[in-house]
Amino acid sequence: MNYVYLFIVWLLTGSIAYAQDCPSLGVPSIKLTKVGFSTEKATASFCQGERVQLNALTNAKTVTYQWQRNGKNIDGATGSTLLVDQSGAYTVMLYRTDSCPDSTTSAATIISANQCGSTGLLPIIGGQLEDYNGNAESLSSMLLRAAYLTNSTSLSKFPPSIKAYVYRKRDSSSVATVVMVRGAVLDGQYTPLPAACNGDSSRINSVVYFGSINFLPSVNDPAGYFMTTEPVCCREVSDNVKGTGPVVFYMEFGDRTKYKISAPKSTFGGIFNLPTRVETCVNQPVRLYNYAYPGVNFNKTVYSLVSPSTGDASTPIKDVTWASTYNANSFMETTNPLQISGTGIITGTPSTVGTYRYVVKAELYQDTFKGFEIRRELSLQVKECPAVTTPSIFISAVGKPSERLKSTLCENGVVQLNAKSPLKDVDFQWYRDSVAINGATDSILITRQAGRYTVLVTKELACPRTAFSSPVSLTISPNPTVKLAVSSSAGSLCQGNSFTLSAASSATGATYSWQRDTATIAVATSSFYRTNLAGSYVVTVTDANGCSGRSTALPVVPNLLPEATLASAASTTSFCPGSTLRLQANAGSGLTYQWLKNDSPIAGATSAMYEAGTVGQYKIVVQDANSCTAVSSAKTVSAASVPTVRINGPAQLCRSMSVNLNATGNEPLLQYTWLLNGTSIPGALTTTYEAKSGGLYQVRVTNTNQCTAISSSWTLTEIDKADIRFDSIPALCGTDGMPVRLTGTPAGGVFSGNGVSGEQFSPALSGLGSHEIVYTFTGTSTCQGGSAKRTVLVRPLPDVNVPSELAIQPGESINLPGPVNGNYQYNWTPTLTLDNPTIARPMARPDSTTTYRLAIQDQFGCESSASLVVYVESRLYIPDAFTPNGDGQNDVWELRNVSKLNNVDVTVFNRWGTIVFHSSGYTTPFNGQDLPDGPYAYVISYGTPKKRQTGQVMLIR
Repeated sequence: MNYVYLFIVWLLTGSIAYAQDCPSLGVPSIKLTKVGFSTEKATASFCQGERVQLNALTNAKTVTYQWQRNGKNIDGATGSTLLVDQSGAYTVMLYRTDSCPDSTTSAATIISANQCGSTGLLPIIGGQLEDYNGNAESLSSMLLRAAYLTNSTSLSKFPPSIKAYVYRKRDSSSVATVVMVRGAVLDGQYTPLPAACNGDSSRINSVVYFGSINFLPSVNDPAGYFMTTEPVCCREVSDNVKGTGPVVFYMEFGDRTKYKISAPKSTFGGIFNLPTRVETCVNQPVRLYNYAYPGVNFNKTVYSLVSPSTGDASTPIKDVTWASTYNANSFMETTNPLQISGTGIITGTPSTVGTYRYVVKAELYQDTFKGFEIRRELSLQVKECPAVTTPSIFISAVGKPSERLKSTLCENGVVQLNAKSPLKDVDFQWYRDSVAINGATDSILITRQAGRYTVLVTKELACPRTAFSSPVSLTISPNPTVKLAVSSSAGSLCQGNSFTLSAASSATGATYSWQRDTATIAVATSSFYRTNLAGSYVVTVTDANGCSGRSTALPVVPNLLPEATLASAASTTSFCPGSTLRLQANAGSGLTYQWLKNDSPIAGATSAMYEAGTVGQYKIVVQDANSCTAVSSAKTVSAASVPTVRINGPAQLCRSMSVNLNATGNEPLLQYTWLLNGTSIPGALTTTYEAKSGGLYQVRVTNTNQCTAISSSWTLTEIDKADIRFDSIPALCGTDGMPVRLTGTPAGGVFSGNGVSGEQFSPALSGLGSHEIVYTFTGTSTCQGGSAKRTVLVRPLPDVNVPSELAIQPGESINLPGPVNGNYQYNWTPTLTLDNPTIARPMARPDSTTTYRLAIQDQFGCESSASLVVYVESRLYIPDAFTPNGDGQNDVWELRNVSKLNNVDVTVFNRWGTIVFHSSGYTTPFNGQDLPDGPYAYVISYGTPKKRQTGQVMLIR
């Protein structure tokens, strides 16, 4: 039984290379084992009702599994193992579940679940059906022999008898059935054969069945006969044939009447020689001898390669299904193609390790008559035969094969034994003190026990099949011991002071590694360590054998230093001239003090408080009951500056009004307090104060050093307010009027606003609308000045929108189109030819051309006027068609009343804009002679001033 490892080289694709690092997902392999075991091998061919376990082998961690049978997913098969009891091609797909999406599929593992007899699966290496008769001239029968080649452990599983069937070739109809019984003499014999390995040998055992059939002249069908054995399961696994189905042997014989017996003691047919080789080495030339021994009655033998035969209940015989790329004449992968010679010798050079099955056909002839055909099936194992197969062992850290270790194992230590073999895809078994270690079947062994270790490497298709490594002995060395102690040169162990840690160890040639609070101290490598840092200290000692001992943790907790803080009683670090700044140290039980100025002790300054009256840097030294001392940070004491402040603002205050007084100090962050007549004003604490009464004002300021100053007095006097007036201005009509004079009191002020020029308002400058005018008077004080406002309204004139001229025929009348507005008053002149001159649109009937004037006044008294001319003249009539066909009617384009008009000019154009007629005065009408029918454009001008009419006239015949 073999492990089956199938590997495919995974090609990395660009889709994996994102901005992140995504290693490729390697192709998994499938390992066959017994159910419930991961290391006990199983075979891919077994009897129906049995099961094997498929194990997915991969180094990937974050993956899921999906098993497939014949390319289709198996429901629920999502684990790393699968139990199977059906034939098929099994694969497993891996899907990555981390942030690098990827998937891959294993190569297929072919499983064959066979229908076996009561004795189970029979591993058949090969064999043949042949004629074993040696007395053909006296016996009219063929003595049949069916030989099955197998291993010695399977001899007892073969049945006591089998059947063979005779068919007529012409129509494959059944002729006879022969029962063949196992032979007592030859059955179970073994044949030693040359092996692939030097000094080794291989052997095969034979299971032989005998039977006979009559071969009388009545067996005379011209097409001959063929004979098959019943299917016997099963054919051993091979790389070139799919599955491991039943084996069927085949033989042919011809028409008995054509068969000539020319010599005594001969067979009708023939037999094959014993197999000469069933294994060889890869990449080495091989010769496979497959002689047939025909009866002396035959004079020619033809050899060829054919497919092995199988069968079932419905089809007694058929060819096996070859694996991909294989066939009868190419039954293995070779660099020098295998060929069979005319003498039955197969030669060539195998290039791939594996097991390959082939069938040699021998056709026996008497001249041109084919009397017999026999076939032999056989397998050839191609093994890997390296020059060196002995594995080796080396010792390393666990999980780190590149980190080699010595053979001495430290107490409680663990090492990794690594087996290295020149062969690939091998099985391992580890031994300690010559005893196999249960379950130790990987290429590595993790151990913490002393002993003599070897590894046995096994590969079914290797030569030799097994090899032991040289032994590696592991010894155990006890770990060294170590103790820690701490000391300080200052006596007291105070925080911040240095102390020394010492390690006392039993180790020789030791190295030291120190840790503080589990963190390694890189610079600490000797037996002592000097530091001033508190913590839990541990030292690890490693002796010359690499064995380590670890001390018990030593907590080092120095006495805490007393607190030393310094603060000033005020929120400042400066003192005002003539005063002191109180400095205060922290209080506590059992503390003593010493004040320092500029780092020198101040004589007698040994209390928790000190009044500093000079400039300098002050510190406090505090000592506790453990004699541990601490020095505060320095506080710089300086002489504070005196602030200054002044007031600015108006000197006068209008009665019942207010003004802003502003204080300006010489420092930032000053505090302000306003005073009136020497008394603080409640709430007046900003740089600006809104004064509402007269008096003497001051401001007091205090800086951050609490130094104060007061400003000089500011006198604010209350006075009365002046009366400013501005005369009203009447509304104006339009923008064409004369400027209006403006008047304000008291005199001497300034007018401003839209339309103002000096002391006049001009509607021409302001335009229509409402305009605000301001009169501003400036006195000697704010109270004596001020302003007054008036609004001037400039109204628009009435809208007189009439046409400049109208025209009527003599004797006609017309409405004059004045604008209609209920707020307007109308006055038309002259009134003689009007029906009502005081309405918007009176009726006019002039006898001759007349100019009318319209005057309008709106409801505000604003007036405007306009004129229009009514022309009294004859009207020109222009026909839109005429018919110059000579019938005396409309033969010309007649323009009525044209003779009553002056300055007449007529031009006619065709469709392309070419002038086809022109007349000044139009004394000769347009007759359209020699012109085609159709539309014509015209332009007619007449009168003074000129009038112009355009249009289109149709010429119709």
